[in-house]
Amino acid sequence: MQNYLKTLIRGVVGGFAIASLFACGGGGDVPQRAAMSPAPPSLSALSSAPTNPVATFSGPRTNYTITRTSTGFSVKDNVGSGGTVTLVSQTSAQFTDMSVNLVVGDKSKTIPADRLKSLVELYIAFFNRVPDGDGMAYWIDQIKAGMTNEDLSRNFYAAALLFPDQTHYTASMSNADFIRIIYKNVLGRDEVDQGGMDYWTNSLVTGSATRGTLINTIIGSAHTFKGDAELGWVADLLDNKVEVGMYFSVQQGLSYPTNEISITEGMKIAAKVTPTDTSAAKALVLVSASDRLLDLSASVSTPAFDKVQAIVNAKCIECHSATRAENRIALHTAALIRLNAQPLYIVTVVQRSMPQNGSLTEQQIADISAWFKSGAQ
Repeated sequence: MQNYLKTLIRGVVGGFAIASLFACGGGGDVPQRAAMSPAPPSLSALSSAPTNPVATFSGPRTNYTITRTSTGFSVKDNVGSGGTVTLVSQTSAQFTDMSVNLVVGDKSKTIPADRLKSLVELYIAFFNRVPDGDGMAYWIDQIKAGMTNEDLSRNFYAAALLFPDQTHYTASMSNADFIRIIYKNVLGRDEVDQGGMDYWTNSLVTGSATRGTLINTIIGSAHTFKGDAELGWVADLLDNKVEVGMYFSVQQGLSYPTNEISITEGMKIAAKVTPTDTSAAKALVLVSASDRLLDLSASVSTPAFDKVQAIVNAKCIECHSATRAENRIALHTAALIRLNAQPLYIVTVVQRSMPQNGSLTEQQIADISAWFKSGAQ
């Protein structure tokens, strides 16, 4: 199978200058932020679902430095008179040109690394763009709720159909046209050799694949060429696009304010990626020089706190999230867990009255107790 798939891809890339294969235009996109939800009644409603506390700033992202602290984040105005603002319960920072999802880094560590990578690859392969922080946070939650890669692919395809002008996907398009778009986004070319076209079309006609799932097979095929003398660059290009996608959406947590900007700028960034270089693409990510190394997934943490956060996420978050907390304490961020360390300790260790949705083991109670008594850091 690998040799045959290699032959199919060789038919696409053979004879073309490598430089021409790096071009990434003409793919498509999904609605910005928590986009691409199945048949959404309102895309605007999904774009901020669930609604999170937002801190608003009066300048562009490049004017500010974001620093992670043990209790949340600090945002320093490097240009104006805004000073330094401390954020504890806020999960999003809104600037005039883009926003930063402050919790996507933590969320990214709640699913397996291979699932996170596959999610970024779907953005790239379906739409040839880097994902945004809000969209990644939304889909990570769906994965945690049980959504499979196949489910994700179907949802991405359904979303693409909602925006034919941007994505070039239509419900009436032929299998051949669909395959051409996938080849463009994954391999950087419109052209498909006849052998490859026949192979993938047959998969769709016979039902062994759907338009929503075929892309996973093509992505998997591209990865099999890692280290290949002739076609290793195919896998390298895809890996580098994933790296830049992670940098933009998870490490920096960025989202553009409108669908149009998300499409055009996200594709521009992806287009700068080559099999051997990501620096040109990362240079298009508009953050201050001091924040180039910001990594929202690198939390200020301790092994003891990591245990407590895992317990909270497993046992408490259903009732103590941003939208479910109501009159209860909120525990949906690391900062809020630390802020509410004392009441958390009382109800779980002293009173043992919480959580209501399942008892804690003695080891979990001991972990919370040890963390609190050591200073709750």
